[in-house]
Amino acid sequence: MDVRLRIMSALLCVAVPPVGQAVAQGMSANMPAEPATKAQVAVAHQIDRYIASINSGDVEAAKMLWNDSDDITFINTSGIHKGWPAINRTVHSFFRDKFITRDLRLVASPAIQVFGNTVIVEFMWDFDGVMTNGKELHTRGGRESQVYVRTSRRDWRLVHAHYSLQPPLVTPQS
Repeated sequence: MDVRLRIMSALLCVAVPPVGQAVAQGMSANMPAEPATKAQVAVAHQIDRYIASINSGDVEAAKMLWNDSDDITFINTSGIHKGWPAINRTVHSFFRDKFITRDLRLVASPAIQVFGNTVIVEFMWDFDGVMTNGKELHTRGGRESQVYVRTSRRDWRLVHAHYSLQPPLVTPQS
């Protein structure tokens, strides 16, 4: 199934069961669905690897997380990036090359929802870093969603990520 179709199918689901009660229903006719808890654990390890790759600046480790497809996408504050070369340039190599130190961390446990051979993840993060020019960056309340698909090798690979910053609080005017 085309990666874009998998993403759209997963995102268009109206009723999303809570974590722990995720429905493991097959979305691909050629691979049986995996039990939700096993998938959740596997994807949680991928999230740990994702964060470690950002913090270490390890682009090769980051590349191993992504599906080998031209259809992978990453949306962030600088735009929509499609394919590994664009994602690497604007995300992974950017953090490696523009920061002396990087500390990306989860604020709470991620929500991991399994839909057969597709997993949707949502989490909040904080980031502290020192840029190569000495400027310190402290970001609080970043939000990220990720979509993983199970490959024919039966591992989970990232096909889409979207992060944004928490919008500022709006206070009513008297």
